[in-house]
Amino acid sequence: MTFAKPQALLLLVAVALLWLPRRQPRVVLAFNLLEAMPPLRRRWLRHLPFFLLTAVLVLLIVLAAEPTGGSQELYTVQEARNILLLIDTSASMEGAPIRTVKAVAEAFIRRRPPDDRIGIVLFSDVASGGILTRNHRGLIKELRRQEGIGISGTQLGLGLLKCLASFIEDEVETVLWRDRTLSMAQREQRFQHALAETARLARHLRHRQPGPFTLHLPEIPDPRQLGRGKVLIILSDAKVQLAPAAEYIDHVQVLHLFEQWGFEHLYFISVDALPEHLQPLFQRHPFWRFFRLRSLTDAAQLAQVYAEIDRLERTPSRVEGRLVPRPLFLYGLPGLLLVPLALLLQRWPPFRSEG
Repeated sequence: MTFAKPQALLLLVAVALLWLPRRQPRVVLAFNLLEAMPPLRRRWLRHLPFFLLTAVLVLLIVLAAEPTGGSQELYTVQEARNILLLIDTSASMEGAPIRTVKAVAEAFIRRRPPDDRIGIVLFSDVASGGILTRNHRGLIKELRRQEGIGISGTQLGLGLLKCLASFIEDEVETVLWRDRTLSMAQREQRFQHALAETARLARHLRHRQPGPFTLHLPEIPDPRQLGRGKVLIILSDAKVQLAPAAEYIDHVQVLHLFEQWGFEHLYFISVDALPEHLQPLFQRHPFWRFFRLRSLTDAAQLAQVYAEIDRLERTPSRVEGRLVPRPLFLYGLPGLLLVPLALLLQRWPPFRSEG
């Protein structure tokens, strides 16, 4: 336990003075002291109200010192754009391709305004990342530190699923933090339900279950609005096949979910040509665009991407908060009930002080 105002504890010295023994006048007794002395139990009962009131006084001083225990992270909700960069780190990207896409990603992050929330997802045979943040410098450092290249296939479907799950979970967290009536425990419970729902989505896609997937989240009553204010940028060499046997999740099926759930801004930036089976998807969406970059000298054409994202609407988004001490004030309030208890005991004959 720590105290925000520890100087208030100095008042405990004044309380301690109340317990100093007072000098009593000497009285000559003309009767047997032992026979006249009340039982020890009765003496303690007479002093019990004083003990209770002293305890309340100590409690008030401690509460005035603002005790805290541990810390909690508080978030705010502000208008922002939410952008995920899905970067291919598979074996086929080794060399110039990975250097090109990482340079494009870094240049993109540097250009974005500070209120944009950006996240990075790396994929090869696995996928990781996906946390949206305004810490653009931290993202660039993370991008520069990442040097590993996957040793197996290009699991584009897995990377797309990671991005979709990140967008869903972030949307749920935003809705929960906008509702100020919820307690921390209620937020955590409902967010765990969202995690279970994205896990159910992963099982549906991994096992190629028949029929469409229905998202059951009260925080997102209409999944078609999920894509508002969100952008996905894929940086890859586009060496993917139509539902390859080695791929756990069909990337085309995940892209159909992006389409179904209202993601209007999706950009595929590649060092190779767009696969034929993806061309119909990109042709029927005006803001699903493909850009081929053979080298960094071609990056000028990305100005169109930047201009479109600049015009994108901002939507309410959970913004990183700060760690604040967890107040313990409320835990001490029940102790104030000792005041009426002490006053009640003083009116009861066994607890009255005798003159």
